[in-house]
Amino acid sequence: MPSPPEAFLIFKTELKRLELEKERLRIQYEQRISLLNEELDYLKEQINSQESMLKSAFDYASKLEQSMKAFKEDIIQDKARLKESRH
Repeated sequence: MPSPPEAFLIFKTELKRLELEKERLRIQYEQRISLLNEELDYLKEQINSQESMLKSAFDYASKLEQSMKAFKEDIIQDKARLKESRH
């Protein structure tokens, strides 16, 4: 059986090297994508936490505003009652 031409052997060796390089790059790409997805998930979690915290703060501020208005109304009514009781 005659040996293959030298150019074919060089081509075959180069093809194998390129296939290995392609696989290495694919693995590297998948690792980077995985890390980016982990970071993205972490950032989404942080955003959700901050959104929840802001909602709680807004709810608290709204309730506090309502309490202040009710307190102000109570003061106005108490002043009116004191005025009426003096006369």
